[in-house]
Amino acid sequence: MKRSYFSIAAVLVLTVCCFAAARAQSAAPQPDEDRLYNQNEVDKKAQLLTKPRASSNGQCKRNASGTILFNLVMRRSGAVEIASVPQTSGCDAFDRSAYDAIGNIKFNPAEKDGQPVSVKMTITFTYTNF
Repeated sequence: MKRSYFSIAAVLVLTVCCFAAARAQSAAPQPDEDRLYNQNEVDKKAQLLTKPRASSNGQCKRNASGTILFNLVMRRSGAVEIASVPQTSGCDAFDRSAYDAIGNIKFNPAEKDGQPVSVKMTITFTYTNF
């Protein structure tokens, strides 16, 4: 009887030790999804694969040009979020088109220590209507 209690205790100790070791290994430092890096803080910068075009569709003033500026968050998951728009183009139709284009951006995420991370990025769209 004592022997079976010893065996059960040994199995329990082994199980707890293995579980703790596996948990510690999975708890190895991973980049935090909520942590936002600047492009100069990462080992490999985010790389745009596609930057869709925005169009004024002729709805902006003639002989004019404008630029809309987006501060974006390029998530390690592949999502793109608009953090702020510090400058608009002055043409609502072009600005709406640029907002739509942001949703179609494709990119390779930035990396730090070999792991994908989220970064801040600024992107502009410019129209010229002459």
